[in-house]
Amino acid sequence: MTELPEIYDTNIEVSSGAGANILLVDDNPANLLALRVILEDLGQNLVEVCSGELALTCLRQDDFAVILLDVQMDGLDGFETAKRIRVQERTRHTPIIFVTAHDDDRFSAKEAYKLGAVDYLTKPLEPLILRSKVAGFIELFQKGEQIKRQARQLRQRDRREFEERLEQENLRLRESERRFRTLTSLAPVGIFQTDAVGNCLFVNDRWCEMAGLTPQQAQGQGWVDALHPEDLKRVAEEWTERTKAGREFSSEYRFQTPEGKTTWLHGSAVTLRNDAGQVTGYIGTVTDITELRRSEIALRESERLYRAIGESIDYGDGI
Repeated sequence: MTELPEIYDTNIEVSSGAGANILLVDDNPANLLALRVILEDLGQNLVEVCSGELALTCLRQDDFAVILLDVQMDGLDGFETAKRIRVQERTRHTPIIFVTAHDDDRFSAKEAYKLGAVDYLTKPLEPLILRSKVAGFIELFQKGEQIKRQARQLRQRDRREFEERLEQENLRLRESERRFRTLTSLAPVGIFQTDAVGNCLFVNDRWCEMAGLTPQQAQGQGWVDALHPEDLKRVAEEWTERTKAGREFSSEYRFQTPEGKTTWLHGSAVTLRNDAGQVTGYIGTVTDITELRRSEIALRESERLYRAIGESIDYGDGI
């Protein structure tokens, strides 16, 4: 028995050179040699296999510009091999040129084209015609690969530009947040931020000092725990009424710490809106007005005492 050449090794390795891959499939070594002699001047990667099974293995591993497929092969013949090639997504559109003997009664051009063949050639092969046909498919393949490379480069460029823009936006956002937190940490008033439905997102140190809560405790609806029990219902109603209408909030109320310390406040909040004009949240301040309230109470008490004293003095009949 004649020893088969290395091209029949089942561990097919496709060249990684710059040329296009051309798959030659024939179970006759002499026919493969003839194809190589005709096509090697094209300077491409010629991959030779001796069966349909090995051809399918190669096609799973790499892309090919064109397949020269012998019709008459033992085992998996050319037509059956073509059927299997066409059902694979990767090879569905790979050009197939059938090669058949001149006197092959079993060959049907109609069947060949039904299986997706782009052409067929009969033996003996005319070198000039074969090279011309294969060269045409190589050119189409290379143009297609060029378009794919350009598309990949475009996607990569677009992705880089997007990532750069995103990074710049993130840097600006982080810088804005840093400035915001720096300013709020130095502010003499309490500052808070909520989402559109009133869930607390942020409070500064001064707010926490007056409320007796940590930033974590104030998150979500936790800020409500800072309200004095006697003011809770009224403030909740006022807040709900104004936020539903998308209006600014302004009210006077009290904070009561867990230790029982009470602080009178003037609270106000304005709406935050996105580019579409939709309310996305509120940002506001709470100002300690305890001393002002005490002064007002003291003033009212003084006025009351003054009136009482005035009413108690008997001026008689005058001088």
